[in-house]
Amino acid sequence: MVYVDEPIGTGFSYSSQDFSFNLDNVSDYCWEFLVNYFTVFPEDLDNDIYLAGESYAGQYIPDFAHAIATRNSKLAKGQKAYNSKRLLIGNGSVE
Repeated sequence: MVYVDEPIGTGFSYSSQDFSFNLDNVSDYCWEFLVNYFTVFPEDLDNDIYLAGESYAGQYIPDFAHAIATRNSKLAKGQKAYNSKRLLIGNGSVE
């Protein structure tokens, strides 16, 4: 199980830099994390992915899941799909 605090500076995450955010930034940072994670841990590519969050996650988790589905639909020969299985959003902000 891997936990990611997003956006940067919330929850237990921290940074010495200032970050400005919009939903595109948050989704991009999540995507960048996932790509880098599988670069470092390619043995985890067979594991299922469950995206979960609450509150503000109701805004960016659907975008993140869409990015995974889009990537999987455009795989080149020999690339392995990301096994996205479920989205869990509790008390989501869905404005």
